[in-house]
Amino acid sequence: MPERQSYRGRMTTNRDIERLKLLAIFHYILAGIMILLSIIPIVQFIMVVNFFFAMQAMSNEALIQQGGSSFLVMGIFIGVIILCCWLFAAALYECAGNLQQRKNRMFCMVVAGLQIFLFPFGTVLGICTLVVLNSDSVWTLFDENSQEP
Repeated sequence: MPERQSYRGRMTTNRDIERLKLLAIFHYILAGIMILLSIIPIVQFIMVVNFFFAMQAMSNEALIQQGGSSFLVMGIFIGVIILCCWLFAAALYECAGNLQQRKNRMFCMVVAGLQIFLFPFGTVLGICTLVVLNSDSVWTLFDENSQEP
């Protein structure tokens, strides 16, 4: 395997490139898992919205005032959770593409730091990503790619 000398005095090898490709594959997988797991709150959201409209269809005003607002708040809360899951899955997908193309290193590090909270798979993948991205030889790969037009 050919090696090349970097300007920081570290060797950049094909091993670093393979590690980045492997991390990108695992980021794509975790993004898919996030999308699949966001189906669960969608079902809950549909149920809460149905309960809210069912309570409005009933003619009992006291029941609507007691429980209607709580269903509305719960529906908004579940909707925000779904939106956050989708946005983080999109960030994971974008991070995987950046790892493959070796660009936007800081974005990849921020996403890796946030995915540590996704126990257990995100924790392992986030720590591995941070370790790989902090090596000098990988810095060189990202620096070389950012200098190309």
